[in-house]
Order: sequence, then structure tokens, then C-alpha cells
Amino acid sequence: MPHFYAGSALGFKAGCTYAEDGEDGSIPCGDASFEAKSTDLGLIVGAGVEFGRTAVSLRLDQGLSTQVDGFSVKNRAILLVVTRAFGGR
Repeated sequence: MPHFYAGSALGFKAGCTYAEDGEDGSIPCGDASFEAKSTDLGLIVGAGVEFGRTAVSLRLDQGLSTQVDGFSVKNRAILLVVTRAFGGR
């Protein structure tokens, strides 16, 4: 059975590292010349299908807030989620 979903998300910064393209390694954001914001508001859309007790979903999380002042930096994640239900019905 297919399923679809959409909604909002509120994210909180749990950690932060920074790396520039072409450079090896990364540094903590606290050591960089900018400050990343600690919260993010975003949108979630996704779809999936259920096969008995197993479900597979693909989800896009798109941040709406610019995370660094002066730069167009937004959070984005694409997730593939596989779940399995246990127990009786």
C-alpha cells in the first residue's frame, strides 16, 4: 500500500563542522569566521510503499532558513528509510 506525507520540521543544532571545497579535513564551526544558527525551520515531503510488515520510504528534508548570515547556506537531507514491524496484530 503506498503512502505519502508532507509537513514542517523544526531542527536544532547538535554539532557543527566546516570544510571548504578542495581542502582536507574539517574544523569546528566555533573556530571559523562565521556563526551557524542554532535552529532551522524546514519542509518534509516523502512517499513510500508497504509490503506486509515492511515499509520503504524516500524522504526529502529541505531547510527554509539561511544558516549562515551573508551566505546562501541551507540544510538539506535525502533519506531512504526501511522499517519492519514486529509483534502480533
